[in-house]
Amino acid sequence: MKRTVSFIIFFLSSFHLFCSEDSENFGILVEAEAPESAQPVIIDKTVNYSAKPANKKNDECLSLQKSYEKYVFEARYGILADKKDKYVTDRYIRHLQCWNDPYVYKELAEYYKSLGKLYPAGLTYKKAGMMKEYNEVKKLKESIGENDFQLLAIKEYRKYNSKYIARSAGATVLFVAGPIAALTGLGLLISSSNGNEDYSKILPYGLIFGGMMTAGAGILVNLTAEKAYNTGIGYLQVSQNYSGDPGTLPSEYFKYSGIENEVRKMSAKSYQTHGAGLIGLSLPLIAVAIYGFFDSAKGFDRDDDSGGSFFISDNGFMFLTHLIQILTFAPAIACLAGGITMLVKGSADERLNTEPSLFTLDSITPVINPVSKTYGLSLGFSF
Repeated sequence: MKRTVSFIIFFLSSFHLFCSEDSENFGILVEAEAPESAQPVIIDKTVNYSAKPANKKNDECLSLQKSYEKYVFEARYGILADKKDKYVTDRYIRHLQCWNDPYVYKELAEYYKSLGKLYPAGLTYKKAGMMKEYNEVKKLKESIGENDFQLLAIKEYRKYNSKYIARSAGATVLFVAGPIAALTGLGLLISSSNGNEDYSKILPYGLIFGGMMTAGAGILVNLTAEKAYNTGIGYLQVSQNYSGDPGTLPSEYFKYSGIENEVRKMSAKSYQTHGAGLIGLSLPLIAVAIYGFFDSAKGFDRDDDSGGSFFISDNGFMFLTHLIQILTFAPAIACLAGGITMLVKGSADERLNTEPSLFTLDSITPVINPVSKTYGLSLGFSF
């Protein structure tokens, strides 16, 4: 016992001595001092008070001062702190969605240019009306030799084309297996209704619901297949429209050039068609669910016997059965809601603007009317 106490005292004394001598190595004991070489990041907090509101109707737009503080200053900090380019551009664009600010447009264009992203740089200069700077970017683009842009765009096309092939095959399997299972269940249900009931009612109803839900899954997979096909065609168009520059990725050109919105417009009809298919599928699902209530009620009437407590009597068992049967409406509700959502999305995508823009995927109206594609092509850029 004495040895144990002596050891503890020796251990604590040693630990105290060790901490006091090397306390600079333990942040919990002393406050760490910043290195003398560390310098605070000084952000340019200049505000262009001549900027005009670009979207007065949007409630999410901040005042000019707050927009600078939340977005522009953060973007400037991101440049100095070497943040990812998306961190910077997203904040600049968020400000420009609400404020027609030539100074910030110029900042964003110069940042794109510093990254070698000449397409969005030229588009930004053009949207700000800075045609002298735009022409400089145009000449710089023309001086660039071969690059991998078109090869990367073709690679994206092949990737989405492969997805289309695989998903189309999967949808075909689901379209075949679903109706077969549903028809088999329907046949068993009819057979049981004629008095040939040698099995539980769970089997035919399970096959019917499972088969129709499999068909519903086929509708969804087929929609994604058609969307992948249209996206692949979009990237093929990217490879044909733009020869590339050192910094712009095919996905960025796909987004800013308006091709992404063209793809969404191409897919709008598919969304509406598949949405109508899901709504149509929800109707027999609802019918089967309702019929299941009456069918089970008739079964209880045939096998009615009295007595027993509530939880083991036929009435109690019938109540619990109907309570569980409410869940059979879930697939129908899911199909109905999904179909309506697709119809709404398809209708919205039909009205998308396909002109080149930095704000193509945002709900806020572009701050400057886009310049026509014909004008951009005449200058040598697919803006």
